[in-house]
Amino acid sequence: MFNMNKDKSVKEEVANLVGTTEVNVADIASNVKNATTSLQSKTKATIKESKGDALELINNLKELLTETNYTSKVQDMKEQVLNKTDEWKHVVKAEVARALDASTAQTKKAVREQPLLTIGVAIGAGLLIGYLLGNKESSK
Repeated sequence: MFNMNKDKSVKEEVANLVGTTEVNVADIASNVKNATTSLQSKTKATIKESKGDALELINNLKELLTETNYTSKVQDMKEQVLNKTDEWKHVVKAEVARALDASTAQTKKAVREQPLLTIGVAIGAGLLIGYLLGNKESSK
């Protein structure tokens, strides 16, 4: 009724597909990890720079508060703080947007280059989630 050669062939193809999927998933994971590490280092550098600027502003404020004629200088410093805060907000927002764009582009590229792998990963993730959720429901 069933052709044993076909069964073996199908099993071999499935085994090959699983092996290829594992390698491709590892490659994709490595690429995402590298992109994340790069983004992390850039973000850390920006934060360090911002921290230095904030400390400098704090020190300037301390000096101004010790002076007798500090009202106009404090107002100037307040404006500087507000301007720097706004600037930092834009820098961080731009970094996050760049990181999101890079991640999106890399994901789209991986999906375009390996659509079957993407489908396999999606199916595998769906089965795993279904199994885990079904397992919890059946234990109640």
